[in-house]
Amino acid sequence: MTTSTRKVDHKPARRHDLRCHVIDGEALLYDSDANLIHRLNTTALCIWERCDGTLTIDELTEHLTSIYDVPLDIARADVTEAVRQMEANGLLMCAPTTAP
Repeated sequence: MTTSTRKVDHKPARRHDLRCHVIDGEALLYDSDANLIHRLNTTALCIWERCDGTLTIDELTEHLTSIYDVPLDIARADVTEAVRQMEANGLLMCAPTTAP
């Protein structure tokens, strides 16, 4: 899967085995497997909560722009980077790749 294809077609899914505690609009996610706690700000929490494996990066971006007054290109870059960081930190499940 190429990077450009991933941005359009990728449907990230959050891990359901993480414990999530929301405090003042931010979240603490506890990963018991790695014994780590991750902090998500309000925007990252909004993105993570909607990573259910059915929405593409573009659909997540559209949702974000419906909540925040931010230009589409900036929102897309922010969503893409947030998803990249969540994947790198093990907060999202690995989706199987399929050949076109």
